[in-house]
Amino acid sequence: MIRDILSLEDNTEVEIKALLVKKDIKKSQRTQGIRLEMELSDSSGTIKGIIFEDAENVDAGLSVGKVYNIKGMLGTFNRERRIIITPSNVLELTEEDIYAYLPRSERDIEEMWTQLLGLIRVVKDRHMSGLLKYIFVDDREFADKFKKAPAAVFYHQNYVGGLLEHTLKVVNICMVLAKEYENINRDLLITGALLHDVGKVLEYRVFPLERTYEGRLLGHIALGYNMVKSKIDNLRSLPGTGFPKVLELGILHMILSHHGKLEWGSPVVPMTPEALVLHYADVIDSKMWSVFNKLKEAERQGDVWTDAIKNLDNIRFFNPSSLKENAEEDF
Repeated sequence: MIRDILSLEDNTEVEIKALLVKKDIKKSQRTQGIRLEMELSDSSGTIKGIIFEDAENVDAGLSVGKVYNIKGMLGTFNRERRIIITPSNVLELTEEDIYAYLPRSERDIEEMWTQLLGLIRVVKDRHMSGLLKYIFVDDREFADKFKKAPAAVFYHQNYVGGLLEHTLKVVNICMVLAKEYENINRDLLITGALLHDVGKVLEYRVFPLERTYEGRLLGHIALGYNMVKSKIDNLRSLPGTGFPKVLELGILHMILSHHGKLEWGSPVVPMTPEALVLHYADVIDSKMWSVFNKLKEAERQGDVWTDAIKNLDNIRFFNPSSLKENAEEDF
């Protein structure tokens, strides 16, 4: 029976359909043995696969980016789950959509996209509403890429649909904060929040998950600034269409300043109330995702404490659900 990677139980014979993400021949210094190590992926997550028999010949016959049906024995070694596979139990599957085998948001992507379009309708200002429709609705190629894009390589929402998920979280946090501060320009805040990370569509490659040359050399802040500035200029060139300079500056400032500090990659710091709220909303979601992701890992492993979280000063978070109920001695 073929099952999702994260649902597999240890010490059992398993069968999975998985995308080959990475492969590498390793040599043991102790035994001088050769093994093939593979990173295998489906929509639920990734797992290591290992082949000891005839490893070099098997390696030559496998291709990264192809989908395989794999059978093997699942176990845990040094706290790492892995499937021990024999060469005869690796079968290539053709005509498979690799996006179906990449880790993805737990939320339905089309449902999230519908929510994003609903947020655009919340914006009442015709200039900002028109800009959002011009980017997210009229540009279908961009919309398709935005739906698939990850929000990062490592630190938060690093999977298919991650950018869309993160953007919705940030907008929703901004809207909650806007209720408490009546002087906030709500339309500007929502517009800036929807657009703050659009450059990530160009910064990241979905598979293999890595930065593009543009992403490495320019970064998503510069890429997003250029993208939105170009769209505003295009709108201005259309007959009967204008775009107020003060709104342009407000939106572009939010894109440029949303990392909050110069040392965090922002060329300017937040200098409007909307930019400041956006920065903190962005931080809240990225940090909370890291915390809950590590808590899920700790829960699966039955650990009381998470691993150290790099983007939270290597803090380890407490997972009380791993303790036995009423077990005072555990404290």
